[in-house]
Amino acid sequence: MYSATDALQIYRNNHFYAVILEYLAKKDGIHPDDLIRYSPKLIHKEISWNSYSTDVSDSLFYLICIGLVDVRENKLVYISKAGIESLQKGTYQQLANSSYFNYRSMKYSRTVLPLTITSLVIALTALVLNFIRD
Repeated sequence: MYSATDALQIYRNNHFYAVILEYLAKKDGIHPDDLIRYSPKLIHKEISWNSYSTDVSDSLFYLICIGLVDVRENKLVYISKAGIESLQKGTYQQLANSSYFNYRSMKYSRTVLPLTITSLVIALTALVLNFIRD
């Protein structure tokens, strides 16, 4: 079963991918350690409190593996042509937004469910009491 925790993890991953691509688009090569050090300033506040440098490095490694980020001889990372195209299309930004709203929706639905059940029990009790009274 798909849970709010799963939705949060999907949001985190897509948000990291989008942040890394956007940051690399502004820079002409950056050392991975500098990216990891600077990334907490770019990450959404809701997930920054429990984000680790390994999350950013894992996301960077994923982007390198799928060809959106290049590593050159000088050991600096650059956004690739495919990464620029992905950024122009807004692929990871859209995925991050939709997965964030999915996460919030799942989180709120878990909160509202007990209230719904309680109101249903109250309504049924009122119906039974009204039927008994008549």
